[in-house]
Amino acid sequence: MTVPLQLPVEFLNVSAAVSGITLAEQASWATGFAAPTMITYLDGLGLHISWDITRTRSSKTDFGECTIKNLSRAFRGLLYETWQVYNATPAGFKLGVHIGWGGSVNMVMMGDVWEMVPERRSGEDVLTIFKFGEGQKPVKEGTTPTPKQYTYEAGNALGLWLTIQDMFANLGLQVDQTMLPLFTAAVVRTPLSASGSWSLDGELVDNINDTLDTFGLEWKVYNGLVIFMDRGITATSQDALAALLTASTGLINWEMTDDGGIAVQALAQPSIRPGVQFVVQDAFGVPVGAPGFRVETVQFAGQTDGDSLMNLTGRRSIPV
Repeated sequence: MTVPLQLPVEFLNVSAAVSGITLAEQASWATGFAAPTMITYLDGLGLHISWDITRTRSSKTDFGECTIKNLSRAFRGLLYETWQVYNATPAGFKLGVHIGWGGSVNMVMMGDVWEMVPERRSGEDVLTIFKFGEGQKPVKEGTTPTPKQYTYEAGNALGLWLTIQDMFANLGLQVDQTMLPLFTAAVVRTPLSASGSWSLDGELVDNINDTLDTFGLEWKVYNGLVIFMDRGITATSQDALAALLTASTGLINWEMTDDGGIAVQALAQPSIRPGVQFVVQDAFGVPVGAPGFRVETVQFAGQTDGDSLMNLTGRRSIPV
C-alpha cells in the first residue's frame, strides 16, 4: 500500500536558473553537474527566463526549449561562438534548466543543445533560444564499438551490473548507482543457464536494449545519468512513499482518461519525474481514481514573471 508523502514545497515567487552559460560551467559538466552562477532569477531579480520541457518514461530523448531575454550583444555573440565549438565535439554543449520557488531551485533537466538562436526580436526584447535534449549527443544508434565477449554466471547480479556499466561507458554514459537494487532484483528473478557469455559486435544501443530486455528492464538518460525502469517504473517509485498532489501541494485540476489513467495540472515540482508514484486527492481528502498512479509523461512550462506549471499523465501503479 502506498503511503502519501507531503512534498515540502512553499509556493512563493517563481524562481529559475540556467547553467552551462559560461566556460567554467561548461567545464563543470565534464566531471559532474554545473551550478548556475550567471543566469539566475531567485528573488524577483535577474533576466527573464522561460522554459518548456517534456519528459517521458520511454528511452527516447527528452526535449526542451529555454529562452533568455536581453542578454548583451557581446555576450550573445561570444555564447553563440562557444556553442558552435562545443556542438562540433562528441561532448556537445550542455545546458541545465533549474526551477523552483522562493529562491530555491532544483534541476529539472540537463541536456545537449542541438540548436541555438542567439538573437530573435520580439517587440522591444531580444530573445536567445536554446533547444536541447537529454542524451542528444552520446546516444546514437550508429555506435558500433570493438566486438566484446562478456561472460556471466546465473544469479550473479554484480558481474552483470559491471557488464552493463561497461556497455554504457562505450556510449560515454554513466549508470546511476542507485539503480543497483532494481537491477539485482531483475537479474535474480530471470531464469538463465548456469553460465554463459554474450558476444556483442553489432549496434551498441541495440545490444544494450536486448540485454536489458532479457531482464525485463528499460532505460533512459535522466540528468546525465542512465536510469533503469521495470515496466516503466523507476527504482525510486518503489519507495513506501509517493508524491501527494492536493490543493495544498499545488494541485490545480485533474481529469480521468478513457484508459483509467489521469491527467493532472499542478504547480511545478521538479522532483516529479517519469516513473515515480503519486496520489491525487480531492478537496475531501479522498484519493481520485486509483489508489496510486505512476508518471507517464510530465511537461514543465513557465516563466519567471508568470506561472510555473506541470502537466502530467499518470497510469495506474503496477506492483513490481
